[in-house]
Formats: sequence, C-alpha cells, structure tokens
Amino acid sequence: SVQGGIFSNSTFVPYSMAIPRLGLSYRNRLFGISGQTGSNTTESDLKSNIELQFRRLNAEFFGFRNTTWAYSLIHRKLAVSGPFVYNSTSLTNFLLARYHVSHKVSLGGYVSIERHEKSAPSETKIFPKFGAEASLSF
Repeated sequence: SVQGGIFSNSTFVPYSMAIPRLGLSYRNRLFGISGQTGSNTTESDLKSNIELQFRRLNAEFFGFRNTTWAYSLIHRKLAVSGPFVYNSTSLTNFLLARYHVSHKVSLGGYVSIERHEKSAPSETKIFPKFGAEASLSF
C-alpha cells in the first residue's frame, strides 16, 4: 500500500491506497527482464480524487567477467483533482554494477538520475544520485 498526505489551508489529510500491480518477468542464465504497471484512484477527506500510476522496467545482465549489471526505469504519476489540485511526474533511470570478488564478497556502485516535475507551483528538478556498496556473505 502507498501512504501519503495532502496539506491544504493548514490542514493535513493523510490517505492510504493499495495499488494492484500487473507484471511479466523472464530470466535465463545470461539476463533477466521484468516489467510492472499499476494504478489506483481513491478519495481523500478533502473530497479530492487521488490517482497514482506507476510503470517499472528492470533488466539484469549476468556473467560478464564476474560482473552483474542492472538497469531500472521507473515512471510515476500522481494527480489530485477536486478542491485541491496537484500533479507530479517523475522518471528515474538507475544503473548498478556489481563485481563478484568471490562467492562471498562483492563490490559495487550505482548511479541514478531522477527528473521530477510538479504543479502548484510549477517546477522541474533533476536529482543525480550515486553510491557504492560492499557485500560480505557468510
């Protein structure tokens, strides 16, 4: 479930909604690919209709000299209509590389770029993100 809230005229109204998802997946020894989509609409206590949609595509590539690559594309859209109007859209690109030093140790890093647009007030921002990881399995 997704939990959120609307803040309007010094009033905060929380909402919660379940998002049914539909997805397909395929995986073999060289790569894996999966996709999901989902959406739902609910009404808040402010009598506003809230619609949330998302789509996600994941791809993994295995076996390139002990390296695993993963890519994810996520699109999300939120629309609120009624007395309170708000719209936002985000698109995230995520790339992960993981090097398997041994069957117990791996090192990795990721880079992500998210583009976020919103109304009320109208604004577009880009958020770059990056990080590193080390994994020890026992």
